[in-house]
Amino acid sequence: MNAKIFFHLMGLSALWGSNFIFTGTAAKVFGPNVSAALRITMGAATLALIMKILKEPWPEKKHWKELFILGAVAVAIPHFLYNYSALKLPASYGSVMMITSVLFGVFASAWLKEDKLTAVKIGGSMIGFSGVALRSE
Repeated sequence: MNAKIFFHLMGLSALWGSNFIFTGTAAKVFGPNVSAALRITMGAATLALIMKILKEPWPEKKHWKELFILGAVAVAIPHFLYNYSALKLPASYGSVMMITSVLFGVFASAWLKEDKLTAVKIGGSMIGFSGVALRSE
């Protein structure tokens, strides 16, 4: 890994890690509803800007009901619940929950037959779980 990639990775890690501190602060200041809504609105605005720059069309209106349900279940509800939990838990617990949700997603996708569980994925997940265990002690 060269220095440029290393510093990009460190910058990305800093941005990702600061998310937990800022979410906890925003949830305490704005409340979990408004904090989640602001985060989702900023994400939607960023997506709209990217789609405009890349000249990508919006989905057809007949798909909006399914997209709304998917957005609610996969984005809005988890963001609200995470913001609500940030009122009661320290940021370090939030980071552990967020990290393990990705790791459990690997196994859930294999269990639901959406993806194959390979030795590399199992090894990566074990390294991830080890990192979470070491971090949370």
